[in-house]
Amino acid sequence: MSIDREKASARISKLSPEKRAILAKRLQGKGDSDFKTIPQRHRTAPLPLSFAQQRIWFLQQLEIDNPFYNEQIAIHLTGLLDVVSLEKSLNEMIQRHEALRTTFKMVEGQPVQIIASNLTLTLPTVNLCQLPEAQRQLEIQRAATEQSQRPFDLVNGPLLRWTLLQIGRQEYVLLFDMHHIITDGWSLGIIIRELSALYQAFSKRKPASLSELPIQYADFAVWQREYLQGEKLESQLSYWKQQLEN
Repeated sequence: MSIDREKASARISKLSPEKRAILAKRLQGKGDSDFKTIPQRHRTAPLPLSFAQQRIWFLQQLEIDNPFYNEQIAIHLTGLLDVVSLEKSLNEMIQRHEALRTTFKMVEGQPVQIIASNLTLTLPTVNLCQLPEAQRQLEIQRAATEQSQRPFDLVNGPLLRWTLLQIGRQEYVLLFDMHHIITDGWSLGIIIRELSALYQAFSKRKPASLSELPIQYADFAVWQREYLQGEKLESQLSYWKQQLEN
């Protein structure tokens, strides 16, 4: 418990005075009256990017084939593995999170989010069991590097890929790559937890038990664009112009 408090204190100390004030209000039950519950969007027109997505999109345009924004996780799996249930779990994740089936294109000079209604991917499996241990480790590293360095196509997608490496009779490594424009460090933790829950259910031939998501990332992007405009936007711009002067 003391370690958690130390970590929390360290994170709080890194916040700006403005963010510390907001945090203090929320801990006291006093929310910012400007903030409302993010609603679900009620339109099917092309959707705007969040400001974070727009920044990544812009930087990616400078070097289209640069894999710098590829995010990779490698999950070590041991024990009897139901590969069919794992593939089903991965595709259920795609269906559950709109961001994982989103691509980005230009409409009237502006980048927009295009969300596919469905997206199903296969899970390629590579058997490395016959290789000597040293060569097997080299092949794992080579496969991970090759997959993480392959550029994503933001326009046509998909913006995620995976490969299952079998390295023993009951030992595997799952390589899971996504473009940073549809994920971040926090999201990776959510994906691992939900993937585990889905696999536990599907491997036992039970239905998925995850509760329905109240909003999707595109809902946040629409809300953020509508919230941060007019006087609110001008005050933010004025603040940062002053902070970054000279």
